[in-house]
Amino acid sequence: MTDLLKRMTWPLIMLVIVSCLLMIASATADPVTPSIIDCTPDHAMANNTWVSFTLNCTGFSGTPTVWLAMAGQTNISASSEELDGTTITGYFDLLNKVPGSWEVWAANGTDPGVKWNGTFTIDPMPTVNLTGKVVDHFTGLPLSNVVIYNFDYGPSTVSQADGSFTLPDAWVIEGKANLDVWAAGIYRDNYTDVSVTEGDLQRGSKDIGTIELYPIFAGFVTDKITGKPLPDAHVSLIISSSEPVLASGVSNSQGYYVLQITDANSGSDKKLRDAGVESQIPGLYLTAEKDGYEPYSTGLSLISLGEDYLYNIELTPIFTADFLASGHVGQAPFSVRFLDQSTGSPTIWRWDFGDGTTSTEQNPTHVYTRTGVYTVFLITANDWATDICTKSRCIVVNTVPVANFTANATSGSTPFTVQFTDLSTGAESFEWQFGDGTTSTEQNPVHTYTQPGTYTVTQVVSRGEYGSVFVEKPGYISVSNPSTIGFSSNVTRGPSPLAVQFTESTNGSARYFFWQFGDHATSNEPNPVHIYSEAGQYTVSLYAVGSNGTEVKTVENYINVTSPVIPTPTVTTTVTPTPTERDLPVANFTITSQGGPGSLAIQVTSTAVNATSVQFDLGDGTTTAYPNFQYTYWQAGTYTIKQTATNGAGYSTKILTVTVPAVPVTTPTVSPTVTVSPTVTVTGSAYNGPHTIPGTLQAEDYDLGGESIAYHDTTAGNEGGVYRHDDVDIEVLDTDRSPNVGWIRAGEWLAYTVNVNATGTYDAGFRVASSHSGSTVQVYVDGGSTPVATVNVPNTGDWLTFQTVQVPVTLPAGQHRLVLKFPTDFANINWITFAQNGGV
Repeated sequence: MTDLLKRMTWPLIMLVIVSCLLMIASATADPVTPSIIDCTPDHAMANNTWVSFTLNCTGFSGTPTVWLAMAGQTNISASSEELDGTTITGYFDLLNKVPGSWEVWAANGTDPGVKWNGTFTIDPMPTVNLTGKVVDHFTGLPLSNVVIYNFDYGPSTVSQADGSFTLPDAWVIEGKANLDVWAAGIYRDNYTDVSVTEGDLQRGSKDIGTIELYPIFAGFVTDKITGKPLPDAHVSLIISSSEPVLASGVSNSQGYYVLQITDANSGSDKKLRDAGVESQIPGLYLTAEKDGYEPYSTGLSLISLGEDYLYNIELTPIFTADFLASGHVGQAPFSVRFLDQSTGSPTIWRWDFGDGTTSTEQNPTHVYTRTGVYTVFLITANDWATDICTKSRCIVVNTVPVANFTANATSGSTPFTVQFTDLSTGAESFEWQFGDGTTSTEQNPVHTYTQPGTYTVTQVVSRGEYGSVFVEKPGYISVSNPSTIGFSSNVTRGPSPLAVQFTESTNGSARYFFWQFGDHATSNEPNPVHIYSEAGQYTVSLYAVGSNGTEVKTVENYINVTSPVIPTPTVTTTVTPTPTERDLPVANFTITSQGGPGSLAIQVTSTAVNATSVQFDLGDGTTTAYPNFQYTYWQAGTYTIKQTATNGAGYSTKILTVTVPAVPVTTPTVSPTVTVSPTVTVTGSAYNGPHTIPGTLQAEDYDLGGESIAYHDTTAGNEGGVYRHDDVDIEVLDTDRSPNVGWIRAGEWLAYTVNVNATGTYDAGFRVASSHSGSTVQVYVDGGSTPVATVNVPNTGDWLTFQTVQVPVTLPAGQHRLVLKFPTDFANINWITFAQNGGV
């Protein structure tokens, strides 16, 4: 039996060995190919960051890799893959991945991998637009700049000034949208799951209403006495004075404050807990400061920190008595309004006005009836405090000084010396401020200005207990540079008739000269000879217009003329040569009428013999040194013309009379005439006219008749002093040396009698000048109310620079009254040329 067993065991062993060898051979010859049988799950929601999966598979070993693939997209690699026999497990992060069908791949090591026959579907994440409002839990006030997050990686937004917010495309997972609402270091985070219905998803929006945030640390600041809220209180949370402030804030108009934790990102509310033991933080203080209140400080326990709790603060007002007076110095009876300025909410007031009277009003008015200096007291009190305010010499009741002054001159050239004269009353001391940085304490000072300019002068006067008052005169003194013009003469005194040769000395180019000799005579010559026929003292002025503008040089009492002295013959041994008769000049001249019947013009021609100069007095106050000239009198009459011929040996005179007009003229029996139309218009007769149109109309040849008939001028006398002797201002400035009307003021006008040859439109050339912009000239016909033309006078750069401005003017045929009206200042006009439109 034993042998039999031995014989059977050996074949069995050999059979097992052969079977194993066959199995090894079979494995080596035919390995299993990796394959994916299925994937569980085969879909997931987009933006899911942890999607677990299981692959049923064969042929994988070690630690295989798994991924999802889609054309045009980056592969999604699995994480935490593990192989357990025929299953591979792991998870996918689907955040921000494109929804759709993805291929599932797996690989051993670096093998290319195999693909599952099925697909893994990423479903789109449902989204909804969420709206709402963020407010403070305790006050309901809207909160701005609060951050609202949707999940950890979802969309976010911030609240607006009114607390409202809109969160677009919020993710909805399993019917809920998760929100994290927070304001770092100020309010506690609010985590909210918002339920979203299918209806919300279909509408695409949902309003979640109001979200209340709890502040980390907040409270109200009030007045301890009145209970009223206190704005602008500075509140802080500190551990000790040497440590940085942990939190700070300022109370609003409701007295409400919210502290901002200074280290919010590291969890300062927890940091506060970590500062001490669980029940108490040693050295933790809440402080508050506000002007007018005592400083506030209190220790805090930890128990209340982090709870729904308000840390309210009551500030105690600082109690002080104070007041203001509406006036301090016055003249009896002097009424003063006293205004309480006390702090600390007093309820009792007691005033002592210093003159034996009192009051218990808060803001009394008191009348001081006697002169004196008064100290005022105010005592204030309430239930817990009292204080007194004393103001010495608070009220002064006295005679009121009045400041006033004058000066002997207010304009001149440097150096300009001015004598100031005090006109004040009730003053005891004086201080002058001359406007150039210098002062004086004299009562009547003399001051010299050395620089050109316009100076404001101030006088301050004081009186004893009253104090000071002042008067200020802006631009009172005007100082110019020294004049660049001057003149001299060959003599300055002598017996009448005294012939004086004047010579101008002007620095710069002068185009126009105008002399006033002090005896009503004038001249336009640069170096005239004038004969003074009467004894007296004469002030001479020279006006020059040129490169330096218009300047004047005046010398008071420059010429002294005495009465003629009849010499008394004396016998001497010296023989004095006597000029022979033939050495003396012989005065002689002729007069002829000009302009035809009715004209007031004359031609004067000198025929003097042996004369080096001549001087004419035309009998109407006009003088000239021209030997030959034309002159037009401004009104009819008989005039005496005197010529004085002069040379080195002496002078002689000749007198003739002339009557203008030269021959009778048939005129209406009544002059001026009255023309009756809708209104009565009084007109004068033509001067050097009527003027023919087309033709040239000289501005200075306005009608006769005087003020309000032929013209209207707002100033008395001819300021230019040439050509005519009424109130219209005439000068000679244009390059053609013809007279022009100047010194024009707003509202003035000139009238002319014209004969218009034919009805039509004329090209009118107005010869004008101005150094300003905006001036106009208006043309009226026959008293009409609407101008037929308006001339805009340009700024020509200077009064001397004339330009011709062309304006169309439509006129009716026949004789008419043409009126030039000046609605503005600043215009000179020389003449107007009228040419029929088109040059006809």
